[in-house]
Amino acid sequence: MPFGFSGGVVVGPTMTVPYIAFLLFLPFFGCQTPRPEAGERSTASIEASAPELKLTLLNGETVHLSDYRGKVILLNFWATWCAPCRVEIPEFVDLHKIYRGKNVVMIGVSFDHESDSEYVRSFTEQAGITYQVAKVQDYSEIVEIERAWSAVEGISTLRGYGKGDPEEGNGSVQMMPTTFVIDKSGKIIRKHIGPREAKQLASELDLLL
Repeated sequence: MPFGFSGGVVVGPTMTVPYIAFLLFLPFFGCQTPRPEAGERSTASIEASAPELKLTLLNGETVHLSDYRGKVILLNFWATWCAPCRVEIPEFVDLHKIYRGKNVVMIGVSFDHESDSEYVRSFTEQAGITYQVAKVQDYSEIVEIERAWSAVEGISTLRGYGKGDPEEGNGSVQMMPTTFVIDKSGKIIRKHIGPREAKQLASELDLLL
């Protein structure tokens, strides 16, 4: 099944109608199509310790965020059905080419349906993704991630992604794509809401190396 990076949202072949409805009405999944307006993206400085995060990579390996202590981490929360997420994937692929072999770890965490592991794997292959990709195993894992990261303090008020409405936030994952830049000591330095270009993220990574 072909995958696209623009236009309509691609839905996995195993995603059921009830699950799609669940995603549409769950505020947590706030992925929206980008608008050419000011305030469609948000960035904040945080400088707070990143919560521990247990991840299952697509190859079945289990890793923890703390395993990468001593490296700069780019942590991206995304989904195959999220159009803005797909827009930024080529930027992440280019970024990984630059920092492969350096002291940088890039991890994409997919929030796709628990039964869509094979679909996500096929998607990453066709998209040419070479950085590490993990996938949540079930909805309870999403809830746990949101709970843990919502406890992070120190982030300023952000302009909501897409419309520019105030969003009282912290370190949580409220919209996708959401990307965190984490330094070698495990401290969150930046939170980005919305797709980002490789050159912007590269400038932030370079400062931490």
